[in-house]
Amino acid sequence: ALARAFGYRGAKPTDQYLPPGFPGYRDAHLYPLQGPDVAAARKLAQGHLRSGKVVYLACPSSDCRDRAVIVAQNLEKIGLHVEIRAGYGQYVLAGVKGTGFDIADVVTRPDYADPYGLVEKLLDGRTIRAIGNTNLSYYVDPQFSHALDAAQRLQGEQRIRAYERLDVDVARTSAPLAAYANVAARVFLAQRVKCVTYQPVYGIDIAGLCLGQD
Repeated sequence: ALARAFGYRGAKPTDQYLPPGFPGYRDAHLYPLQGPDVAAARKLAQGHLRSGKVVYLACPSSDCRDRAVIVAQNLEKIGLHVEIRAGYGQYVLAGVKGTGFDIADVVTRPDYADPYGLVEKLLDGRTIRAIGNTNLSYYVDPQFSHALDAAQRLQGEQRIRAYERLDVDVARTSAPLAAYANVAARVFLAQRVKCVTYQPVYGIDIAGLCLGQD
């Protein structure tokens, strides 16, 4: 439902942090993407709901609100009541250490085509500071940080395989983030535009475009 909220072919469901085609990605099938298993969810949630109340931070746009409602309706089925706080500055608040919230819906993208930039940005506990955080789960695991440093020191195929294990292992065992969709990039071009190169991280190579004959 969350993937469909991005529109026709706007996103594909996922269960991993690294996107397909990115260095270090391996389709690991961490949890079902075909539909909900409410019975299993209720069983896992039993005894772990704390107060039964959830604070959800969302941006004020209609898209953000729609996704918030989807989450609220689904979590209600396992006994969680979601309070949606939508407004400007909510993501800024989420990046302030100590802000009281349980869920923040964030669309992120890597800064460059390397798994370190994405994994470190979202999950390295050593990057947590007073304000301006990108590790919004505030995940801190010294063992994970040590493995991240070890992967960074490797080269070539060994390095990629190390990040592959990190991506899969942390999502399967700790799950500080709930990945749910890879957003599609849409580029509209006239028929006479040729020499099109699309880079997954940086987008379309505008300088490389050329014009052909109609």
